[in-house]
Amino acid sequence: MVFCSRCCKQVVGVRDSSFLCCEGCGVVLEDFFYAEEATFVKDTRSAFEEMKYLGDALEVGQCEGMANEAVQLYKL
Repeated sequence: MVFCSRCCKQVVGVRDSSFLCCEGCGVVLEDFFYAEEATFVKDTRSAFEEMKYLGDALEVGQCEGMANEAVQLYKL
């Protein structure tokens, strides 16, 4: 059960595709959209790039060396 602000009470929610609606008045209570397929794939190369960019943004010297070490931990 969920709270409906229009009915001002706990109501049974009815899910219609991506929407959760109030069974009484039909107001949309939640509108989450979920994808079935993967939206990204993370591998060691993308982890390396992320660590390198993070090091650059934090102005850490030797970013590539730090990124290489981080990728080794990521592989574990």
